[in-house]
Formats: sequence, C-alpha cells, structure tokens
Amino acid sequence: MIKNMEEYTNGLEELVKRRTGLLEQAQQKADELLSELLPKSVAEELKVGRRVEAKNYKSASILYSDIVGFTSLCSESEPMEVVALLSGMFQKFDHIISVHNGYKMETIGDAYCVASGVPNPSKTEHVSNIATIALLQREFLYDFMIPHRPGQYLHCRWGFNTGPVFTGVVGIRAPRYSVFGPTVTIAAKMENSGVPDRIQMTLKSHQMLTARFPEFKSSSRGSVKIDGIGTLLTYWLDGVEDLLKSDRSDRDKNITTTPPAPSDEDTDPYSFPRENSQVSSANSVVPLIP
Repeated sequence: MIKNMEEYTNGLEELVKRRTGLLEQAQQKADELLSELLPKSVAEELKVGRRVEAKNYKSASILYSDIVGFTSLCSESEPMEVVALLSGMFQKFDHIISVHNGYKMETIGDAYCVASGVPNPSKTEHVSNIATIALLQREFLYDFMIPHRPGQYLHCRWGFNTGPVFTGVVGIRAPRYSVFGPTVTIAAKMENSGVPDRIQMTLKSHQMLTARFPEFKSSSRGSVKIDGIGTLLTYWLDGVEDLLKSDRSDRDKNITTTPPAPSDEDTDPYSFPRENSQVSSANSVVPLIP
C-alpha cells in the first residue's frame, strides 16, 4: 500500500510538473503576442493592472509607406499570393525597424506606419532612425521580386514628419498603442503626395536631420500643395554619404521631382520590370544598403 501511495505521489508530481510547463509555455506565448501589440513598457503596466495614461512627447518622427498600384495588383492576384507578398515584405520591414529603434504603429493593407522617439523618447536620434529605416526599406524593395510575378518588382512611396505627438492605449479587448496629433497627419500626407521610389520629408524633419546628422543627403522638392493642409516646403531624402559603395547608384537619376502625368504605366506599375524605373537624386549619393 505504501508503494502504491509513492507511485501515486510520483505520478501526481510528474503531472503537476507537466501542467506547470504547459502553463509557462502558454504564458510565454501570451507575452510574446502582447509584445507584438504593445511596447514592452506599456505591456508590463497592463499586466499588473495599472492604467496607462496618455503621454505627450515634445519631438518624435513618424514614417508612412505605401505600395503604388496595390489595388490593381490585388485585383489581378489570388488572395494567398497577396498574403505571401505582404508577409515577405513586412517581415523584412519589421526586422529593419527592430534594429534601428523604430516601433511599428500599424499596418492597414499595404500601408505601413513606423514611429521613433516613442515610447522611448530621444532628443534628435529619432529622425536619424526614421531616415535610416526609410532608406533601408527602399533598398530592400529594389531587389524584392513579386513572388508570383517573376521579373517584376514593387514600387513604394515614403513620407515622414517630425514634431510633437501624444500616445495612448486604445481599446480594451484588443488594446493598441497609438500615436496622435497633427505631426502624424502631416506624415501621412507626405507619403500620399510623394512619388514612387522616393522618400519625402517636411521642412522640420529636414532641418533636424541635416543639422545633427550631416551624413544624410537631401534635395529640395519645393512647395507642394497638400490636400487639407495647404502649401508646404518639402524635401527628398536621397541617401547617405560615404557609407557603402554600390554599383546601383546610377539608378538615382533622370526622374522629375513632381508627380508624372497619368499614363497606362502609372495605372499598372507592375507592367514593366524594375530596371526601367529609376529614382533621381539631386546629389551624387551612395544609397544605404542593409
């Protein structure tokens, strides 16, 4: 009888050990999922039952990117092909921002929003982080072939802005860390009013970037009329000087700095190979490559 009791006790201990291990694995997966939805510092506050208050930041940088002709591509592709395309693209984008102190705010379809300077504030480094992220994303897409369309490549627009923002956690069942303010709105307008394969930034971003980080090179686009905002002086981010030599720097030529007139190719940018689409630069600048 004592032997049976010992066997029962040992079996019970083993069962508890296994169940504890499963519980720890489930908790780890839940923490990983929460960290995808929220910054670590915010997630820790919510886990202990604390309310996360809205917070103001004096200066941060916000970047938006968007695939040109994505609606047309979707209408001509199978759903799983589109999912595979975005998965491959965003996986690399996520890696880039994790290395360069960015935080992915959201993805809506093909639109991708990144912030730097929140939730971890920085004086000016955030604009350098965002500029680096945008350049690396562009370099990645230059070689990223559409999986289900061999020989064809994606084209994106990028736009970013720098200024004050405030953040907060929105939602209860599915909380999301969000950033708000005119700075965010103008960043989205920078992307929307841009041209394929170019990175547009506001005057404020340009001033901070060139004053503190002269290795970044830019050129003036001039005054641009922005819907709902008015006329803004904007700049192109062209590249980074003396970082890495590239045999592809010749592509940064021969395109105007204003949106081209609509044409059949503009309607379907996937109808021609990537080599036929070049990006200009007012300065001779070596592109940033991951």
